[in-house]
Amino acid sequence: MFERFRLSNLSRNYRQRGGSTELARDKKQQRQQCVTVLFLDDITHTFRIEKRAKGSELLDQVFHYLELSERDYFGLLFPQKPGDVVRWVDAQKQFKKQCSSVCLDNDAVPLLEFRVKVNTTLVEVLEVY
Repeated sequence: MFERFRLSNLSRNYRQRGGSTELARDKKQQRQQCVTVLFLDDITHTFRIEKRAKGSELLDQVFHYLELSERDYFGLLFPQKPGDVVRWVDAQKQFKKQCSSVCLDNDAVPLLEFRVKVNTTLVEVLEVY
C-alpha cells in the first residue's frame, strides 16, 4: 500500500500512498451513491449511480439488470407509509433531489420498490395471456 522512495539529492525517506489509482478510486466512490431495489420476487439488488445522476440512469440500470424491454409499464416506487401519496422515480429529475424528501439519513442506502404501473382507467382493456 505504501511505497518507499529516496530522493537522490536528499537523504530523507518519504512514504507515498499506493499511487494515483487508489486516490482516483476513492474520489470516484465519493461521487457515487448506492441504491437498493426490492424486486417483485422479494430479491434485493444494489446499484451504484453518480450522486448527480438523473432518475433515468438508475432506471436504465434496473431495466438492463432485468433484461426488460417494455419500460413504460414498470417503475421504481419510493417506500410509503399508509395514507401517503404514491411517488415514482422521475426519469427527468436528479435522483438526489427526489430522494432527499424520503431519505432522512444521508448515509443510509435508499430502498426502492420495483413495481408494475397500471393505469386504472385502462384495466378493462388489458388481456390475460
